[in-house]
Amino acid sequence: MSKDDTESAKVSIEDFVSVHKLTAFCNSHLPVDAENIPGAEVYNEARLRKYFQAYPRTIGDPLNWYLDGLARNKFPMRTSSQGEPAIFVIRKMTPHESQMIEDAFGRDATPLAIENNEEEE
Repeated sequence: MSKDDTESAKVSIEDFVSVHKLTAFCNSHLPVDAENIPGAEVYNEARLRKYFQAYPRTIGDPLNWYLDGLARNKFPMRTSSQGEPAIFVIRKMTPHESQMIEDAFGRDATPLAIENNEEEE
């Protein structure tokens, strides 16, 4: 085996990450500034690791790669009310979900208006 073959066979942290997972997350979520916004979800370290299947390896931690990618896409790490680092997001609605809301509540319905309507009933 030549030196070039040995070098190309080396494993790097990039072998354990997927640009497609990062793209999917960014395409299905919107960043928000606070966790107390209606509909906001909190992605702490454990939840991010599970979503991205990013568990530490002997060669490094793939979660760092995902966090860098999220930050570049305007999903900054903040401090949650529990005092731990987290990313706050709301999930984007699919066209199907939007159509269901429009059918049920009318064209001008918003998630907040729907939430308030449910509380009044």
